[in-house]
Amino acid sequence: MENLGLRNIFTNTISQLTVRFLSSFSTLIVTLLISYFLGISLFGSFTKIVTFVSLFYLAVDFGINGIFIQKTREEIEKNFINLILLRFLLSLILYICIGLITIVLPYNAASSIGFSPFEKIGILIYSFTLFTQGLAISFAAIQQKTKNYKTSIIPSFITSVTLLSFVLAGTFLQNIYIILLSYVMSGILFGVLLFFSVLKKFPVKKKVHNFFKFSKPLLFSSAPLGLILLFNLIYAKADTVILSFLRPTGDIGIYGFSYRIFEFLIAIPAFFANSIYPLLLEKKSTSFFYRDIKRYSFLLTLISIVFIFFVFFLSPLLPVLKPELSYVILPIRILSLSLPFFFLTSILQWVLVIENKKMFLIFLYLFSLFLNIVLNIFYIPHYSYIAASVITVICEGIVFSGMVVYLALQRTKNI
Repeated sequence: MENLGLRNIFTNTISQLTVRFLSSFSTLIVTLLISYFLGISLFGSFTKIVTFVSLFYLAVDFGINGIFIQKTREEIEKNFINLILLRFLLSLILYICIGLITIVLPYNAASSIGFSPFEKIGILIYSFTLFTQGLAISFAAIQQKTKNYKTSIIPSFITSVTLLSFVLAGTFLQNIYIILLSYVMSGILFGVLLFFSVLKKFPVKKKVHNFFKFSKPLLFSSAPLGLILLFNLIYAKADTVILSFLRPTGDIGIYGFSYRIFEFLIAIPAFFANSIYPLLLEKKSTSFFYRDIKRYSFLLTLISIVFIFFVFFLSPLLPVLKPELSYVILPIRILSLSLPFFFLTSILQWVLVIENKKMFLIFLYLFSLFLNIVLNIFYIPHYSYIAASVITVICEGIVFSGMVVYLALQRTKNI
């Protein structure tokens, strides 16, 4: 039985990594195309647009999946369309909010600091991905519940090819708006393909049923987890946003390129943690719970160390692709030093959620967010993306230490 559980974790993690690889490979190609044909400065504009909109992604998520998958299979089948409608309404509210915020975003044309009119239009275009993101996250709930992520592989492949086709057209026409629109169009395609792929194996009722009765308790129950995820996302994106307001667009392009590579690496433990979350839920009240956590943590630590080695070894090769990428070597190396922290907090976060310690997570991420913002505001004007990289390592180390100490104290109390 234990071997079967490990096999499921391995299969689901590999499936998610395959999907992530397809997405990340296409993202890397997009990054290289924009940087090479349109320049590092325009890639900085692209990074600013994408980062700003992505701040609102977890408001669409809001931790709802973590609560939704705790329901029985029958409840999920009955309420899945309700979940999609709820996410659509959240996306609509957020899109309106983004539009209003975008109007007042500052810009200094002389120093190229802030958000230019060109970038504001880009934000409004890219914000339509909120709707496609909400749809994809909703389907992820079914995949996580059934422990079956293989259904995403073919839709992801087709979507990646479509995305690259649009991006090639955008770079050929020297039009970044087409590139931004490509994410919207490929997201719609991914949602449609995933709909047919998932629902073949997981039939659901296709009618809205007691929507308000379903939504109110779900939002209320998911609010603590939603705040945790929201603080976590803002904490992760704060450096890029602060760079956008305090440094020229070229600096943002350098840091954005570094962080794109880093994001691919830290997505691996997140997918691993998502795979084992349902299994940990089942073992919550057993003696195997903490034993399994130790095993998974040890495995993640080893993988993170291997990744650090590869980053240090391979990063000097980046300028071969484009000389400007020589500036990326130092920040990506610094960021890689935080990999063990990110790898372990990905699983410890779910452990604290299962142990119903959400309030501690809220305060921990809120403190880290505050520290991250203060340090970045103080040091970025002088040290730019180098400061942002170092502060990322420091803050994630504090988050990891806080989780470990708190869990250790809780276990001591219970012994």
